Amino acid sequence: MDTKIMNNIKNQLIYLITLLLLILPICSSTANSIIKENQLSNKYIQDGANCLINKQYKEALEYFNQAVKLTPKNGVIYFNKGIALDKLGKYQEAISEFDKALEFFNDISNEKIRGKFLTTLNRQALSLISLNRYEEALNNYSKVIELNSLNFRAYIGKGDVLYHLKRYNEAINEYDIVLSMLPNDNIRTEHLFGVYNNKGAALLSLGRYVEAIDNYNKAIEFKSDHIEANANKLCPLLKLGRYQEVMETADKILELDPKNQKAINAKAQALKKLDKL
Repeated sequence: MDTKIMNNIKNQLIYLITLLLLILPICSSTANSIIKENQLSNKYIQDGANCLINKQYKEALEYFNQAVKLTPKNGVIYFNKGIALDKLGKYQEAISEFDKALEFFNDISNEKIRGKFLTTLNRQALSLISLNRYEEALNNYSKVIELNSLNFRAYIGKGDVLYHLKRYNEAINEYDIVLSMLPNDNIRTEHLFGVYNNKGAALLSLGRYVEAIDNYNKAIEFKSDHIEANANKLCPLLKLGRYQEVMETADKILELDPKNQKAINAKAQALKKLDKL
């Protein structure tokens, strides 16, 4: 081979090797920098999550703001920011953060990501409800149910929204779906209590007093000393003229809360009716 050609090849090889030697430390440095940023971001996320648990919402938001500067493509951060903002009463800002999170969780073909997508829709619906944006919240819950027909939280939320919209029969249907899905045990106490209590309210609004009382009683089975659930029974009991039960229920409430005006008024009405009998 020609000596000149050989020298050119050698020079090119020397140039490439020199270039690689220059680039490799830069790549290594960049990679190390990215790893450190991810580690620091994860620390901020964990610290923020701990603050949420401890109801330190302003501090949580500060941590999440630091995290998002380091890893702006992490949808979990926007989700957590949404929760913190919602707890601070900044509902519109929360909704915006949930929207950002949804952009990163849109690959619903991936089961894990789909779970995050559905959780974000459910959580965003609560912020929408706080702003009385019931139709939008209803859309969120309906979308969750469309993608996962076993998501009982979405049925509960949908029932609550329909109740607010005074679509009581539809609300009752949603609550019945939940009750058919959840076992009647102490594991789901909070959910079952809420469903029976809210179903009772919907039945009361329809004038179905006996059924309303039955559902309030089922709610009370899970939380016997819950003042509101006991007080909810007073109206339908009065409507049905079951004054002795009004007295007993009012006395129970007054043992828990001696100044409860609802119980005081109901007891007075019942005594007046009993005196006339």
